[in-house]
Amino acid sequence: MSSKYQPLFGSDGHRKRVIFNHWPRDPDGDILTYDNAVVGKLAPGDLQLWGETLDNFHTTVRVPHNKGNEYINGHSITYTTSSKMLGWCEEHNEHYGLAADDMREARKEGNPKVIEPYDIVKLIRQHEKAAFKNALEPSLQLVPSPRYPMPWPRVPFSSDTAKWPKPPMLEKLLPLSSLPKTLIVHDPWDAVDAELQSRRHTWKQPMNGSKALRYRLQLSKAGEMRVKEEIKAVEGKKEADRKILETFLADPHTRNQMPENGLIILAQDEEGNDVDTAIFCLLSAPPAVDPNEPAHLRIAPSHYLGSGHHSVLYDSEYEVPRGLLVPPRFCESCVFETAVRILEEDDTISHVIKDPASGDDVQFYRCTPERLLQMWSPYKGPFRVVPVDVDYFKPFDEPCKHFASTPEEMRMPPTATVRVAAKLSSEGDNHLKAEAQNYEGFPLFFFQHWSGFVIPQGNSFPVPVGAITPQYYGYYVFDTAIDEDDPIAEGPLPEVEDEEGEDKVPYRSAILLMELCGEPIDAKELSLDDSAGWMHHSIYQRNIVRKPGPIHASPEERLANSKKYGGKGDDWNFRIIDFGRSCNNRDKEHPCYDESYARDTWGERGKLWKWITLNLPPEY
Repeated sequence: MSSKYQPLFGSDGHRKRVIFNHWPRDPDGDILTYDNAVVGKLAPGDLQLWGETLDNFHTTVRVPHNKGNEYINGHSITYTTSSKMLGWCEEHNEHYGLAADDMREARKEGNPKVIEPYDIVKLIRQHEKAAFKNALEPSLQLVPSPRYPMPWPRVPFSSDTAKWPKPPMLEKLLPLSSLPKTLIVHDPWDAVDAELQSRRHTWKQPMNGSKALRYRLQLSKAGEMRVKEEIKAVEGKKEADRKILETFLADPHTRNQMPENGLIILAQDEEGNDVDTAIFCLLSAPPAVDPNEPAHLRIAPSHYLGSGHHSVLYDSEYEVPRGLLVPPRFCESCVFETAVRILEEDDTISHVIKDPASGDDVQFYRCTPERLLQMWSPYKGPFRVVPVDVDYFKPFDEPCKHFASTPEEMRMPPTATVRVAAKLSSEGDNHLKAEAQNYEGFPLFFFQHWSGFVIPQGNSFPVPVGAITPQYYGYYVFDTAIDEDDPIAEGPLPEVEDEEGEDKVPYRSAILLMELCGEPIDAKELSLDDSAGWMHHSIYQRNIVRKPGPIHASPEERLANSKKYGGKGDDWNFRIIDFGRSCNNRDKEHPCYDESYARDTWGERGKLWKWITLNLPPEY
């Protein structure tokens, strides 16, 4: 074989994830077959070989030692997990002494759970605090606006100084039903025509002659079905929350589940002992997000990411209604003072709260119901329930006395700005619409990160259970050009003429918004699970991308991970992109089903195999 096409065994010749445990079998035990096997704990997509850690994976023998002579394969080795073997041993009454420790540890194994990305609220607040702290920097360009408190808004893409960093990347899964129905696109360079332009262009202020374009969210049949499911789930949760509140108010005690919208006040002495009945402040509901409030998208050729045969991709700034990403905040000290005042008016306040100096040293602690349950020694007992009408922070509010010295904690814009990838399509191309339909038809676990590891079918080594695709933030189609009163995109709409000097209708691409996913892979880093019943039909290495992980770590930790092992990195997050030609070839009832593509599955698998084993070039 030519040296150009040698098998790959990892970049350094060693695997980082291997199976190192062996589950001992009773020599006289039953034979483990496919028919009598136990399922065990399942990963998303019903993958059976799931383990919480690498310690939960084992090799074992299907045929016990004393029965091996009856079978040609004798002591055949198989891969298994702690939960499968624990279930099998209990079902077949195999309590072998040498496996006692393994069975005990298997009972401690947790269940698969969704791993959320690093808190986008923290990242947004960090970005906003930097803006507030450095508002008077002469190098920072500000755009005064009556709709924003100073120092907002800023000139788009003005992140050329460390004192005003880039907006954070949006990596959070958003329900389709929560996406803004209207998108205002600020496009000074006509980037929405999906033609490549000079990348030297950068946003300057003011942008005279720039335009604002109104787009509207368009859902496919698959998307409409998902929205109905999401709305049904939301209504179900509301009904469940109503019953929880009803039960709790009838018997306000820790033995009952507590409502989520609460703030608990604990009175404790110096040793941490409770000295009074805890107060449960039942908070008024926060203001709801207006479904008609538009989002804003800003595109600049200077932030071009790449292009395919029919599409162009930009790193774009996405400004959304604040409540979509950031829960409304309030002052916990103000809530406590309000609760005390209400108790005084009702003459039900205890002397401990009214005059803590009259007795032992008393300290007051505030926590949410969720935090109370996580405490090392949580409070147990009754509550004194106090309904409190909360003053949630608003953009132009003056700081209360508790935030007088730290106004940046309270001052905030009415929107939240993040970064997403905006994908545009050439005129006459229908792949972008098909891609949006596929995103809306994918099962939910395609977008989720899960704990633990799995051994995919046909593989021999555990791999992390990460998301397969980028997060999807909607497919928007052009509605109309508007002369919006916007502090950044100002000026009249320019006229468009054809070569003969006559007015023409310019092409304005639909826009698909999705998560920024990093850079194309090198094939030797590839590890794919292809058992989900979908056919990609455009499987090139440029369509598999990666970025530093893990997803729940801070940006600083992820950057450090990318530089490990001599620059090869560790804990990468992989995604498959470009689903314009993809289809479902398993479920005939699925809106994205296409029977004609089923025969191509083997060709796609073969291409992946050649990348990994023969090191063929990316364009192969």
